[in-house]
Amino acid sequence: MTPSDLVASFVISLLAGYVPTIGKTDDVMKHLKKCYDKALGKWNVSQETRELMSDNMLDQLPQLQQYIKDKRKGINPKTKELIVAWLQEIHRDSKCLEYISSVQTDIINYKLDEYFENLKNEILDCNSDVLNALKEQKASIDKMPQKMIEAVSIVENTRKRKLINIYTTQLASCQYQFMGEIHVVRHEVLDIIKWIQTPGVKKDEDRICMLTGTAGLGKTVLLHDLLQELENVTGYQAYGIKADQIDFSKEEIESFISLYTDEFETKIEGGVKPVLIIDQIDALSKTLSADRNPITLLDSLINSVVRIKDVRIIVSCRPYDLDFDPLLKKYEYRKNIALKPLEYQQVVEVLKHFKRNVPGEKTKLATFLGVPNNMQWFLEYGKDDCEVVSLQSLMDEMWTQRITDVKSKNKRLSANRLSECLHRVTQVMNDSSSLVCSKKRLERIFEKEINYLVSEHVLIQSTDRKHVMFPHQSLADYVSARLAYENGQTMADMLEKEHQGLYVRNRVKQYFAYIREADPEAYLKELKHIVVDDTAGTYRTHIKLLLLSTLAGFDEPSDEEKEFVNRYIIPNDLFRDMFIDAIYNQEWFEFVAKHSFVVDQLKPKSVIRISRCCMAVRNPSVFPK
Repeated sequence: MTPSDLVASFVISLLAGYVPTIGKTDDVMKHLKKCYDKALGKWNVSQETRELMSDNMLDQLPQLQQYIKDKRKGINPKTKELIVAWLQEIHRDSKCLEYISSVQTDIINYKLDEYFENLKNEILDCNSDVLNALKEQKASIDKMPQKMIEAVSIVENTRKRKLINIYTTQLASCQYQFMGEIHVVRHEVLDIIKWIQTPGVKKDEDRICMLTGTAGLGKTVLLHDLLQELENVTGYQAYGIKADQIDFSKEEIESFISLYTDEFETKIEGGVKPVLIIDQIDALSKTLSADRNPITLLDSLINSVVRIKDVRIIVSCRPYDLDFDPLLKKYEYRKNIALKPLEYQQVVEVLKHFKRNVPGEKTKLATFLGVPNNMQWFLEYGKDDCEVVSLQSLMDEMWTQRITDVKSKNKRLSANRLSECLHRVTQVMNDSSSLVCSKKRLERIFEKEINYLVSEHVLIQSTDRKHVMFPHQSLADYVSARLAYENGQTMADMLEKEHQGLYVRNRVKQYFAYIREADPEAYLKELKHIVVDDTAGTYRTHIKLLLLSTLAGFDEPSDEEKEFVNRYIIPNDLFRDMFIDAIYNQEWFEFVAKHSFVVDQLKPKSVIRISRCCMAVRNPSVFPK
């Protein structure tokens, strides 16, 4: 029975009163009449004939029955032409098709029961060949609903695989070469592959490996390399999820989880071990106290997938989020591979490739360039004769070339319009607690600007071209901080207007890092206002702790910063402990150690930690061997 036969059978059953009561039958009859009238309008006969047949829809029942029995004979050619046109119109009517789909199985069963009941006596008298033929016909019809279910299943499985491939492609297509020319292989890739291939894992939690590292160390590139390497490892299939590029608002937890659990179970049945690679789960941690659905969804996925035997999961995350996010903290004690900076010889290899000056191994510039993100920025915007290089100074140079001096590249654009566009992008991201921004929301007003910013790699597009984002979180924070400062906003104003959850930490940190270089006087004034002068508790403690730890992390504190610490931090027991616990460099500790009462109050663990971190020769009376 063809689809046309099914439609014709449905019409016959409906007109004959055999269709079960599902939905509004009267409404369907109106649609059938509408389709019949359309067919009449296309029928190649005289207008008089059309008018004669216009009210005779019900009279077509015998003709439809004859049409199904034998399409080659037994029906007037002109009547057949009308019948075919009618069925075609019904095919095009969504309401009719929806109704047919909902009742077709019931119709088939009802008609079959009636058909076989009427022929029961004749069947008993027939010879075995006729009996077998009828049985085969019924079996063929019985299989039709199952075939339709199988067809739907095939379509759904195809959709799922396509979606999984899209997510994997987002990770596989990320930029992994310096300036698109040279790639540095990290030994941690082989370490993870060895862990993946380790047999005899019994506990679910032992199937999870955390790749940790601070911003810019190259976690995404390493996972890109892992994805590529696993293609050459027999018996394994890698799947990628780039958490910062998925629009989680469109995902339901159950369907998202089944997307992977069904796929993985199928692969394992076929003898293939799945490896799930999740990049930048810490990007979702920014939404703490705002929208927790995305990180909850990925956490649920990990908890479901980890129960499947032979699956391995690798998740990248910044150490801070692993320590402080309540959902991520439970992964803190899983297998952990800490990503280290580039080795000095790797730094040399990259610089020589681009014919750049090579700094000495122990210099600050060599250490700075050991962070791959810093290296990328230096290669594009840094100069060999610069005595002082920082990530912010490189971003300042990018801003000058790409934004301030845009007229030299494109006279149709202006720096003000580009700033307005970027401000809108960061505003949308902050409002939605997301790292992506819908392209459609911007193109109506900023189409030229978006196209330019993408062409200059200030922004990048998602693989489906529906969203834009910054190439790296550090650039997103820089742009947000710079625009806030240039628009006359203070961090105090911003914190008072919005929720002070952990998701604002990156913006707060980047804002203060930016104004520290752009306006040192305003920087110290705001620092004092939020940390010291806040007697009313307007600003949350974790914000103050962040500012103190950021201050303690600066390698070359200014004289003004030292005076600030000496005057306001050291005398305050709470602030002093916060500050000292955050020290991870030699110059700050040596400054604090001048206060003997401070050293006397240090806990032994703090002394050992600071001593190891500073790696400096200490006074034997303070640090006995």
